[in-house]
Order: sequence, then structure tokens, then C-alpha cells
Amino acid sequence: MAERAWIENGKGYVYGRYSSSQFAQQVRKDVADGIIRNVSVGYKVYNQVDQRDGSYLVTDWEPFEVSFVAIPADPTVGVQRTLEIVENMPESNIDLDSLREQARNEERDRVKAIREIGRTTNQPELAVKLEESGCSLEDAKTQFLKAIQANQPAPVGNVDLSPKEQRSYSVIRAINAVLKNDWSEAGLEREVNLELSRQAGRQTQGFFIPGNLQTRATYAVGANDTGGRLVATDLLASSFIDVLRNAAVVMSLGPTMIAGLVGNVSIPRQATATATYWVTENTALTQAEATFDNVTLSPKQIGTRSQYSRLMLQQATPDIESVVRNDLIQQLALGIDLAAISGTGLSGQPTGILNAAGVGNFELGANANTGAALANASGTAKSGLDPLIEIESLVNVANALNGSLYYLTNSKVILALKKLKSSASFEYLWTGDKDSTLAGTPILANGYPVARSNQVPSNLVKGTSAAIHSALIFGNFADLIIGMWGALEIVPNPYGSGYNSGAVDIRAMQTIDIALRHAVSFAVIKDIVA
Repeated sequence: MAERAWIENGKGYVYGRYSSSQFAQQVRKDVADGIIRNVSVGYKVYNQVDQRDGSYLVTDWEPFEVSFVAIPADPTVGVQRTLEIVENMPESNIDLDSLREQARNEERDRVKAIREIGRTTNQPELAVKLEESGCSLEDAKTQFLKAIQANQPAPVGNVDLSPKEQRSYSVIRAINAVLKNDWSEAGLEREVNLELSRQAGRQTQGFFIPGNLQTRATYAVGANDTGGRLVATDLLASSFIDVLRNAAVVMSLGPTMIAGLVGNVSIPRQATATATYWVTENTALTQAEATFDNVTLSPKQIGTRSQYSRLMLQQATPDIESVVRNDLIQQLALGIDLAAISGTGLSGQPTGILNAAGVGNFELGANANTGAALANASGTAKSGLDPLIEIESLVNVANALNGSLYYLTNSKVILALKKLKSSASFEYLWTGDKDSTLAGTPILANGYPVARSNQVPSNLVKGTSAAIHSALIFGNFADLIIGMWGALEIVPNPYGSGYNSGAVDIRAMQTIDIALRHAVSFAVIKDIVA
């Protein structure tokens, strides 16, 4: 029976106890005689990430059984392997006192680190339990994170709606109910609003839309400047022509979404690892603990305002529902997307990747006041795809080259990249393949997919230069955190600027914040002339 299991220095160890049965005692004798030397570990895989070479990386798994076997899956795993190594070493190379002292120091560091995490996460009872269990520091971190997630309050801003209720929910019915102060024809919308008001702990002059509400059309649908043509009896509503917009792509790159926030949020983070030291006999180890800090999120508001004619809201075909809903939501989505990329952190904005402290930066131009163009491989030393390799290397050197890795840039830089040729045969360096997960997104520039959006700025200033520079971002977008407080709030106002013509002002607002789990998970170029 396994009484204790732990991971230490990248290896798993198990202390076990034999039962008093005849079979168990025979196994014990065979192990002692060296007849049985192999073990097998049974485990469950909860999450795995496919790698580009066809292999996969397991990121969440749990061992549940260990047993003696004749032929193991891994011949390096077995009984008393550590003991065997020590026993077979020349006696002159063994310093048992130093080994014991090292073990005591490692145990002290483990306990101290667990207690510190328990203190910073306000989980002292769990820290005591993990300390006494003898689990490794890595296992303790996992348990702390699971406890934090389990203790999170129920998501605020979501309502459990069936597929039928999702289809039936109408923003226009809710708008008209607020304008008329009569919810008799908007029963579902009223119940949803009441539930979201209860979750938020406040009422609104308008109404709340649940964050998990499915839209009837994609973000590519929106309203034109008037809406009068949407009422005609021969209207081809399904062929509605949308305004041309930038593409909001950040959400498709795998950021970490944290919904249902209430107050300010502080997420504990280990900033540095415990140091290790080599020591000679009878020399004390230097004390060096891990350090911890926090990633904070605080509410920041983003809003949009639009205007619709009263007759359009009352007489339009059913398809106007998706037009109105997505015209509001799309603009908010673009605003959040832009903030994640280049938010300044000023005037109520979150801080985006391009302006975050600690993000790696590679300057393409040698001059402090000018950038440079992407050049063919026959040009300067910084030519071809070299700049892309440079920023990938910045992330790699920081041990952050994992997760949802993408390049992100604008259409001007994409054009420059697609024109790059090799110096030998003048073949194009761009693969031209398409990524099925990101429609229309070229893939495999330097081995990584490239997402494009004109939300990435092309008017950056370097030194005293004009606003002519474009940006390119590379990194693990799973380390981009987007926190959301409550639900999308929509308030219609019949007494706005369009009052005399009967138009209705519509205001939509959402509360969010953006942070980076690790700034070094990203690197940027901000001086591309394209």
C-alpha cells in the first residue's frame, strides 16, 4: 500500500507498506532478493497540448496506482533506484552528513515556501495541511490554485438559458419595454434583467444582457447610418450589407478570460524561484527563499453610444434584432481588442501588450529616431524573417515559449512579410497556407501562426520621427488576462439628441480590465516601416 508519494527534483517517489498476506510477503522477499526490480504507474490524463512535431505535452495528470511488474513501460523506473545509486558509488564520494543536511535544508525551504503561499493567498489552513502531507512545492502550488478557483464566487453576469430561450431573447423587446415602461410583452427579458440585477446588487435605468448570451449573427454584422431602408416590405434582411470594420482577433488567440468579478482582484504570482547552492563538507547552505507578488485587476469602463429611429425599433423585420445587438456589441468588442493590444493605461484605459512594462522589445532600426523596413535576405544583417526570430528568442530566453503562441500584426506588415524572398533562389519566404482555426489567417511564419488585424497600430512614433511605424507582437496569448465585471448594460434614452425626430439614443457599457500573467511571455517590434 502506498502511504506517501511526492515529486522531488523532477522525479516521483513513493513510500509503500507491505501487507501481512502470504502473497505480499513473497513479493517483499523477491524485491529484497533483486528478483523483482520494476514498477508500473497508472495515471489519468486530464489535459494535454498537441505539439507541432506530432507529440503531445501533458499539463494536468494524476497518478492513481503503482504496482510491481515484470516488464515495465519505462525501464528507468523501479524499486530502490536512488538507494542503488548511492550504494554503488565509491565510498569516498559519499558525504552522508552533507546529504542529510541538504535534505533538511530542502525540507525547510519547502515548508517555508508553502507557508508563504498560504499567507499571500489567505489559505493558512490549506498550507498546514499541505506542509504536513509532505507533498512537493509544485504539487502544493497546484492545490493552492485549485482552492482559489473553487472559492471564487458564482459567475456574475451570466444566466443559465436553454437553447430555445437563447433564440427567443430579444434586445429590441427589452429596449421597447424600457421606452414604454411596460414589460408585459418582454417577460423573458424582464426575468433575465431581474436575475442580473440581483447578481450585480443594483438596478439599472436600462437592462442587463447576460455575458453568455449567444448572438444570432457573427461580429461581422452591424447597422448602417440610418436604418430606414430596413423597414421596407421587400427588404432582403439576410443580405444586409455591413460597414467595413477592423477585425477583433485577440479573443480568438486564446487569452485567459475571468468573468463574474465583483471587487478589485489580486492574483498571487511567484516572482522568483528558490536558489540552489553547491557546498563543501560542513558548510552551511545560504538561505534564499522564493519571492511572490500579485497581478491586479481593477474595474475600467468602456462604452459605446448609437442612435436608432423609433419606427425602426418598432417595425423592422426580425433580422434587425441581430443588427442592433451586434452593432452595439461589435463596437465594444473592438474597443476591448484595441485595449488589449495598445491600451495606454491612462485616462481610464487598461494597459495593453505594447505598453506593458517588462515586455521584450526588439528595435529593427539602428537609429534612435527611425525604424526600418523588413528587407530581403540579401540585404542587411537584420533581414528576411530575422526580426521575427529575434522576438521569438526573447520569449524563449525568458522560459516562456509555450502556450497559445502567435504573431499578431497589421495588414501593412503582412504585405511586407509576404514580399520577402530568399537570396539564393528568390523564393518567397511566406508559406501562404491558411489556418482553419483562424479564418483567413496565414500560418507558419518562423513556424508560428500569424494573426492580422488593423487594430495593431501603424502610426507609432519613434524618437522624433513621424507617426509611420507599425508594430508586431509575438507571445503566449494565454498569459493575457481579460477580467470582466458583471453584464453588458444597455440603457435606451428617448430624450437624447434625436428627440425631435423620434430617434432613440442607445448606450452600452461594459466593465473590464486587462493584465499580463507574465510580461516576458510577450515580445514586440514597434518600429517597422511598412
